[in-house]
Amino acid sequence: MKISIPKEAITQIMTDYNCSEEEAAKAYLDADDRAKEAFNSILAERFGARKQTPESLAPKIYTPKEIKSHLDKYVIGQEEYKKRLAIAAAYHFAVIKYLSEHPDDLTVKRFRKKNTITAGPSGSGKTYSVEVLGDLLQVPTLIIDATDYTEAGYVGKTADDMIRELIDLAPGYNREEQARFISTYGGLICIDEIDKKAKDGASVGHDISREGFQRSVLKLIERKSVSINNPFSASSQIQEAIDRQKGKKTSKQESMISTENILFILGGSFERHGDNLESIVKKRLQHKGRVHENGSIEIKGFAKDEKKSYKSKLQSYYKEAEAEDFIEFGLLPELIGRSRFNSHYAGNRRFNSQSI
Repeated sequence: MKISIPKEAITQIMTDYNCSEEEAAKAYLDADDRAKEAFNSILAERFGARKQTPESLAPKIYTPKEIKSHLDKYVIGQEEYKKRLAIAAAYHFAVIKYLSEHPDDLTVKRFRKKNTITAGPSGSGKTYSVEVLGDLLQVPTLIIDATDYTEAGYVGKTADDMIRELIDLAPGYNREEQARFISTYGGLICIDEIDKKAKDGASVGHDISREGFQRSVLKLIERKSVSINNPFSASSQIQEAIDRQKGKKTSKQESMISTENILFILGGSFERHGDNLESIVKKRLQHKGRVHENGSIEIKGFAKDEKKSYKSKLQSYYKEAEAEDFIEFGLLPELIGRSRFNSHYAGNRRFNSQSI
């Protein structure tokens, strides 16, 4: 939580009360807290309880069919991707609701989240579909660009900052209430351009901007406790000093949030010069072959195809991508192993459609 203290106010307090800058800042924060409490108290006495509380904004649970039907109104094509999103979201938030309503049920304590990695050309609707999904579910939904983040300990935003940005989108009167809303009802984070964080095969050693970021995201997906306030910010350090001076101890549980109930959608075009996902898939299919559902094996590359049709030249290999292809492209095997992967190609690029 960021706290802005006007310099003029601090200077005035120092002049009026002959105190140090640190004492003036602490006094200003104390007075500001009491002013907010008095403000809410007076409004409550005059108008009664507020109409909307975080509990009254609990999201509705939808079936996969209902979610898919809603996505169809806004996104043309992408049938497999929309089905995957619908199933993942419906399952995720239904389980969260069940666990919150049945805390004593010892048979279900943890569940395997259906985090998803998706690949498709730019403009095919990867992030737009998530935006539409978030609008329907009415859960905190954050869509970020992976290129804006780096590994913890280096200059720039870290993966943990995603969680704090998601908290900012949740309903509540303070960060504790906002974090509690996500812990109770869940949230959704879409990390776009994840392919830009794929490890470059030409690089040697640990790449902090790519592999390091992937490992940071992996920890979030695996369930990690994150501080709801940036522990390195000036406001957090000032607040900690005030709490120590007052002898106040904040429960660690209240100041942390688990990523257990957050669903992650990772997406990217997986295109780069000379070595994109499609070329990797095409090479694998031509040399290793393909196993069909009936058990037959199709092997290509041993005979020259003299009759190449125009359609074959435009064939998309996105939908044929498998886990090993994403790993060869540069994503961590652990990241792939904890996510379902879905690749699609947009016959119709972007879409809009009827409103509801």
